[in-house]
Formats: sequence, C-alpha cells, structure tokens
Amino acid sequence: MIKKVINIEVKWAFIILAYSLLLFQSVLDNSRGPIYPEILADFNIDAARGSWIFALASFSGLLANLTAKWWLPAIEAIHATHIALFLMSLSSYLFGYSLGNGLFLLDLSSLLMGFGMGMSNVTMNILIARGTKEEFRRQFFSGLHSVYGIGSLSAPIILNIFLATQNSWTSFFKYLAFIPLFMLVSSIIFSTKYEHESIDKSKPKVKLIAPTPFINRLSFGSVFGFYVASEIVVSTRLVLYLNTSHAISLDTARTTLSFFFLLLLLGRLLFTILPIKGASQRWLVFSCVSSIVIYICSLVISPYLLALLGLTMSFFYPVAMDWLSKKFPTGFDFMSASVLTIVSLSLVFMHLGFGYVSDLLGIEYAMGLVPLLQFICLVLLLRLGKA
Repeated sequence: MIKKVINIEVKWAFIILAYSLLLFQSVLDNSRGPIYPEILADFNIDAARGSWIFALASFSGLLANLTAKWWLPAIEAIHATHIALFLMSLSSYLFGYSLGNGLFLLDLSSLLMGFGMGMSNVTMNILIARGTKEEFRRQFFSGLHSVYGIGSLSAPIILNIFLATQNSWTSFFKYLAFIPLFMLVSSIIFSTKYEHESIDKSKPKVKLIAPTPFINRLSFGSVFGFYVASEIVVSTRLVLYLNTSHAISLDTARTTLSFFFLLLLLGRLLFTILPIKGASQRWLVFSCVSSIVIYICSLVISPYLLALLGLTMSFFYPVAMDWLSKKFPTGFDFMSASVLTIVSLSLVFMHLGFGYVSDLLGIEYAMGLVPLLQFICLVLLLRLGKA
C-alpha cells in the first residue's frame, strides 16, 4: 500500500513540474508578440531584421532538439528541465537588458531562450507520458496544453497592465526572469519526488533508437511543423497585422490577441475535462478545415474573426501528441524529439519567410501563410491516413 502511494506521488510530481514549466514558458514566449511593434520602433529596424528575434530562438530550439539524442540519455529529463529553467531565466533578463546595449544582446537572449525552450519542449512531453496511463494520456496532454493556453492568455493581459503602470517592456522581462529561478530552486529542494528508473546511475544509459525510417519521421513531424508554424504566425504577428493593415490601436489589437488565446484555452480545457470520443486523425482534419474556413471569413467579413482561430486550433497539438504516442508506444521518446526538431526547423523558415514577405509584398500577403500551412498540414494528414 505504501509503495502504491509513493508511485502516485511521483507521477503527480512529474505532471506538476511539466505543467508549471509550460506555464512560465508560454508567458515568456507569448510576451514577445504583443511588444513586437515596440521592438521594431525602439531598435529602429524593419520587419525582416525584427523577425530574427523569433528565427534565432527557433534555430537554437532546433539545435536543442537535434542534440536531444545525446543530452537526453546523458542528463535525463529532470536535470535537463533544470538547465532549461536556468537558460530561460537568464535569457529573459538579457532580453529586457538589451535595449540601449545593442542588437547583439537581443540576439543572444533569443538564442538562449530558444535553446531553453527547445529542451523543455522535449522534457515536458516525456514527463507527461511518464506520469500518466495510456487511457488518460490524451486528457493529460490536453491539460498540458491548456496550461499553455492559460499562460498565453495571461501574457498580453499582464503585459498590458504592466505597461499601463511602468510603461517599460524591458522591466517586464527583467522581473519575469525571477520566476524560473524560483521554480528551479523548488525543484532541486524536492528532488526526491522525481525518482524514476531512468535516473538510476547504476543502470547503463539506453540509447534512443528510431522506431521508424527517416521518411516516416519526416512525414509525422511535418504535420506538427506546419500546424505549429501557422499557430505561431497568429500569436506573434496578429497584433502587428491588425495595427498596420487595419489601423487598429495596439491596445485593441492586444485585446484581440487575448481573445485568440482565451479560445485556445477554452478549447483545450474542453478536451481536458470531457472524454471526447472519436479517432484522433479525424479531429486533426476537422481542425485544419475549420481553421482555413475561418481565415477566409476574416478576409471577407472582419479581421477580428481571426481570434476564432484559437478555438479551431486549440485541440490540434494535444490530440496530435496523443495520436503520435499511440502510433509509436515504444518509441515515443525518440519520436517526440524528432517531431520537435522538425517543428523548430519549420519555425525558423516561417519566421524568416514572414519577415521578408512582409517587407517585399506587405504583411497582408505574409499572413496568407496561415491558410497555406494549414492546407499543407491537411494534405499530409490525409496522406498518412491512407497509408
């Protein structure tokens, strides 16, 4: 009986760590989009140069994922999470310290931020898979990404309140840096809660082995990559798009972004609380189709309808992660790292491409990446379904 209680405690420790890690990461990640117009103005740079703060973060996240097959078995998910927390704390402070100290510091903070997020993206999914049974995994993955929705929703709201009182986005990121430090210290203090067989140093480290050929990993990873890229276009560029293309004030544009994140949260909470039935792949197809329809409606009716993308996109990632875990039950660790590698690579090209298209053709054309990426994702899903 005692052993059973200990096992339950260990599982919940993994889940709580993963949830709190993603909560902070989502606030940090989604605080850059709302202040992106200010960054362009304060540093006096164009959209192509400004896109590098996102592209560099995605590139270093890609490096974290590419090297996961070496660092993950060597330092294990818990210790990797500690390193990720330290990197995100340092990068947040440097990001706030960069104004007046050159673009180099802004770029460096983006690199450190991306590598920390890349590490945590690998570890948090492993922590959830480790701490849950298969029959409840979809709900806990949805819960994980519901937490992301909470952080994403909170970011522009907290930022608006902070800017109204302090009028300084730089101070916001400096204060934000203390949160992961607190999480890091707490996790180290309660390190006994994270006992797991993979941490036993007396056992030889097991090398991660690919469960499927590269071409299959590329297909599955591209589904995630194109979807995430389309969501990040909305979350990082919606404020700039509404402000520049439709002359909507920054406060109103940020409020619209908050509604996007609110619907993102509500959709994920729905999948967390309710045991929604149906094949995962059908839900993924529905998400892509409905997102394309809403984007078209936003062009015809009102740009404010883009906030509704939060609802149609909300359940895609957690359902897709559940879909992946069932496709590869014995190779999920490797597939998680592989998928996130492709996601990071997709984000690098998306951010750079968005910046250059914005400068050459205008942000209206660049926003067209959203339905284009969703359509490619849909084609891949239908192809994998037939296979």
